[in-house]
Amino acid sequence: MFLFLISFAYLWVYEGDSLLRGFSKGTVITRDSVSVGNEVEEFSWESSGFVSDIIRIDKDIYFAVSDAGIVARIRDNGKMDTVLTREGSLISLGKKGKVLTVGLSPFGKIFFVRGSEIVDSLSAPADNIYCMFEFGGEFLIGTGPKGKVYQLVKDGEFEEYFVTEASSVTKWRIKDKNLFLGTSNPGLVYRIDKNNEGKIYYDPGFEEINGLGYSGDTLCVSGLLSRQNESVGVIKFLLKNREYEVYAGTPILCGEESGGKFYAGES
Repeated sequence: MFLFLISFAYLWVYEGDSLLRGFSKGTVITRDSVSVGNEVEEFSWESSGFVSDIIRIDKDIYFAVSDAGIVARIRDNGKMDTVLTREGSLISLGKKGKVLTVGLSPFGKIFFVRGSEIVDSLSAPADNIYCMFEFGGEFLIGTGPKGKVYQLVKDGEFEEYFVTEASSVTKWRIKDKNLFLGTSNPGLVYRIDKNNEGKIYYDPGFEEINGLGYSGDTLCVSGLLSRQNESVGVIKFLLKNREYEVYAGTPILCGEESGGKFYAGES
């Protein structure tokens, strides 16, 4: 089992080890800057915001700046351009094949981007879109405030795929052909098999899950809970049905699996 705690707010990649799989070595995304190699590109937009998501498609890295409502792209040559602007949005990123998907909350809109060009858009059946991914050949979205997962079907329509007991579906991970979902209010982990049969797999006692991954056979979960009227960041490992609390302290903002290791960023 490997756990790394990184004490930089909104740090997604550290010393070549990327928090999200497949990113370029040496790329660092923090709250207010983007670093590729030894070059730093400070945000120049007037609106304030924070980096809420990052994804790589082919040789391009896309990142979302929520509140400011910006999706930007870093190309293989290091140049950066703006792909989309929607001020006041909480933005999540995903992909469908090699097409970038951009979810805007609380507007319930999904944009499909190829390169820097918006090629399509859809209205989601929920206001908030927290994650987008492919499972079993289907494109799925995790939403709020009713804790539902929807599947994209023909003609740009969505059908209900799975319903949780939580208010929001925040994270996902696929392991051994099973889909694992993290939720908030309450923070639960669900397991769904290829036949779309699912149930609660693990209850870590969190209010919100913001990190979900595996290190070998160990399920790693990060999130938030209240202790003595304060918000506490907690990381728990689940191995062979035994629970281990490995960290409790300042709020955890993100947690991701990469290369068999689990990383968590604290504020």
